[in-house]
Amino acid sequence: MGEDRVGLVAWSRYTYDALAPAYAAANQAIRSGLRRYADRLLEHVGAGLVLEAGCGAGRDLRYLDDRGATVIGMDLSAGMLAQCRKSVRAPVVQADIRRIPLRTGAVAGCWCVATVLHLPRKDLAVVFAELARVIAGGGMLVLGTQRGDTSAIEADPYTGRYLRLMSRYPPSTVVDGLTAQGFHVRLEDTSDTDLRGWVLVTALRHAA
Repeated sequence: MGEDRVGLVAWSRYTYDALAPAYAAANQAIRSGLRRYADRLLEHVGAGLVLEAGCGAGRDLRYLDDRGATVIGMDLSAGMLAQCRKSVRAPVVQADIRRIPLRTGAVAGCWCVATVLHLPRKDLAVVFAELARVIAGGGMLVLGTQRGDTSAIEADPYTGRYLRLMSRYPPSTVVDGLTAQGFHVRLEDTSDTDLRGWVLVTALRHAA
């Protein structure tokens, strides 16, 4: 499919603005398979700042915040951020993950789950470079996306009335892309969790 960089992202943003209440209602608790990785991230960063890149309606951000982490959420959808603010105390900002509005090395850790799913595949390297830029040396990234090798416009599963871009990746694409940006990457085993069908990695940013 042809990938109009601006059009497809704007389309997905409109979709998530529109279905934000339904999405929030369906995603109130963090997946059990993700909790240990969230805890691992918090243990690694200590008192350092954690960015959730693509915080959506706040499900995972709330988990991190409730455990006393210093966190900030970021999402492109104003509708999702409105839902997030209803249940999360941490600050949130509307921004594009391809242009993160933070200084270089600003965060000790980043949580980025189910975010790159909604970007054109050609933008993946741009996103990985931005994540590498804002995570300080020695910092940790947890990134999750659906497993596959396709990019298509699909109906949302929450209302069935809206369309969104879904870009899926094989594990090698994620691992190799992050490695090229200076991460030491570990591909996690999701075969026996509620993350089957997902690619999940933990990655450490090489120290400067």
